[in-house]
Amino acid sequence: MELTYLAFTNNGIKYVIYDTYFSEVDKLEAGIKVKESETNITDLKGLTKSRKGNLSDLKDKVKEGEELYD
Repeated sequence: MELTYLAFTNNGIKYVIYDTYFSEVDKLEAGIKVKESETNITDLKGLTKSRKGNLSDLKDKVKEGEELYD
């Protein structure tokens, strides 16, 4: 399992860009979750075949946190 997230808040809305791989079921997912409140979350699923690059490339450029989003 590999979970990679990039999260930020803008005008009180939290955005989570995700790139995940679950080896148990060989499933790759990517997209953006928009969290306006605890109960109002929109998941904009990306097309994994069209992605360019990897969020892991940003690991040394951003602050690492402990929060999980899945």
